[in-house]
Order: sequence, then C-alpha cells, then structure tokens
Amino acid sequence: MNTDICVFHLLHNAHQAAKRSFTCELEPTQYIVLKALRELGDGVNQKRLVGATGIDRSTVSNILWRLSKKGLVTMRISTQDTRAVSVFLTDQGKRAVLRATEAAERANEEILGKIPQAQRRAFLANLERIGRGPARAVREAA
Repeated sequence: MNTDICVFHLLHNAHQAAKRSFTCELEPTQYIVLKALRELGDGVNQKRLVGATGIDRSTVSNILWRLSKKGLVTMRISTQDTRAVSVFLTDQGKRAVLRATEAAERANEEILGKIPQAQRRAFLANLERIGRGPARAVREAA
C-alpha cells in the first residue's frame, strides 16, 4: 500500500503535527481532562469525566494520577459513593488550564489555518464522525 494514501498513516502524521502545535506543560489529553473538570465543576467523578471527554476509563484514571502528581488535581473518595473518586482542581490546576487554553487556541488557529475557511466546518465534522466522541471542544474552537 502506498503510504501517501494510507488513512492510518495520514491520520498519524496529522496527529503528530497537531501535538507539535500544542506547546504547553500539559499533554493534549491532560488539557482536555482539566478543561472538562473546570466545566463540570469540582467534585466530579471519573465516570462523568469519561462521558464528557470521550476518553476511556483507564486512560482518564492514568491522566488523573499524573495530574495529581503534578499538583494540578486532588482526588478524594466520594461522599455519595465510596466506590467512586471525586476530583478537584487545585489553584495550580486552575492556572494551568488557563495557560493550556491559550496554547490550545493558538494550536487550533495554526492547524485550522492550513485548511481553507470554507472547508473547516466539514473538516471538523468529519474528524468528529471518525472519532465518534464528544468533540465539544473542537466545535467551540471553530
């Protein structure tokens, strides 16, 4: 198969370019989890974060562990369900999500700037269709 027309290869290259455009101290998925936590409010559980981000449960758990190690979130056993963990943004986490939002906006501008204006909505809709996840953040950036 010609790698120039291999969808997997093209998506991989696009993903790598997108990651290079996002220049901040967080990984893109860490930013998405922090952004969802800020939008949903403190005390949200992992299940709600999974639903809001479209990221699988084990990955969200790993991301939260790494964010906790950085001092950006704290986690406590839920008062409503002792099987669940409630997640809270720290002050440092609130500042980090603001910085990362600026980086995400710059990355969106850089990436979408490579696509003609008239094609951007279709591009974003197709990405959402391929990913089948909640692309609220992508829609907001358009």
